[in-house]
Amino acid sequence: MMSTVSTRQSDIEVERQAFLYGDCWVLALALHRMFGFRMVFAAYWPEDEPGLVLEEWCWDHVFVETHAGYPLDVEGRPNLSKWRSAPDGYVRGFHLTDDPQEIATLLYSSEEPRERYYDVPVLPAIVRLAWQWPEAFSRMPKATLNDLPDALQPRIP
Repeated sequence: MMSTVSTRQSDIEVERQAFLYGDCWVLALALHRMFGFRMVFAAYWPEDEPGLVLEEWCWDHVFVETHAGYPLDVEGRPNLSKWRSAPDGYVRGFHLTDDPQEIATLLYSSEEPRERYYDVPVLPAIVRLAWQWPEAFSRMPKATLNDLPDALQPRIP
């Protein structure tokens, strides 16, 4: 089944909600697999810890860093200030990675794939981002459109 890219504001808002509040990791993982962008986990951890321990993570947003070095999520270039504050007793940080094992550790709590909150296709969001931010997509994708269904399947490396 092929997704179409809607220009209706209501469809764009559903996409925005899905990929900002619950399924941000789906969009980031797809962009990582297709274009080789590094994934960025906005995370926080207890103040008494020396730093982010991958097995004891608590992240609340995932986006990518483009090859040009700027962040990208469903809204385009996100305002990182909203991800810089942390709950009392915690420290905030950003963890950048393109390592498959780290990504698996951060996305999956067991051998089961992480569950999605929304049933919103990711391809229209990627097409919209490519149209709005063409400089982010200057390299050829690692996956072709024929490979897309496989490239978007959650899996543990």
